[in-house]
Order: sequence, then structure tokens, then C-alpha cells
Amino acid sequence: MDNADEQAAQVRRELDGRLHNVEMMARTHRHPKFVVKEMESMYLEELKSSINILKSNLESLPVSKGGTDSKYSLQKLKRYN
Repeated sequence: MDNADEQAAQVRRELDGRLHNVEMMARTHRHPKFVVKEMESMYLEELKSSINILKSNLESLPVSKGGTDSKYSLQKLKRYN
């Protein structure tokens, strides 16, 4: 994806998919077995919380229109992957 907006939209879709998977996991009780029953709900809440934190971090990043000299350009981001 060449456009930063497209990349952000793709990441948002992936995070929404992860959140949907967590909700399905909660409904079908398909998650790791825990010693204490209360830990199941804590585990699911932690997963949801981590996804929401990632979403908020994504929303806080500036989307630049610039070329290769911008701070968050595509070329610079590709170097870190």
C-alpha cells in the first residue's frame, strides 16, 4: 500500500478483526484454560484493552501528505520492518 491512509485503514481493519475474534472467543469459551474461573474474564478484558490501546495509538499518529522527507514517510517506515 502506497498511501499512509490506506495503511492506517488496513491496520484498523485488522484490529477490528482481532476484536471480533476476542468477542467470538468469549461467546464460545474457546480460550486457554485457567486455574481460577475469574481469570477467563480478566484475560478477555486484557485482550480487548490491548487492542483498544493499539487503536488509540494509531489514531494519535499524524498522517503526512509529504514525500520522502517527512518524519513518518513510507520509505522510513519500511526500513524498520
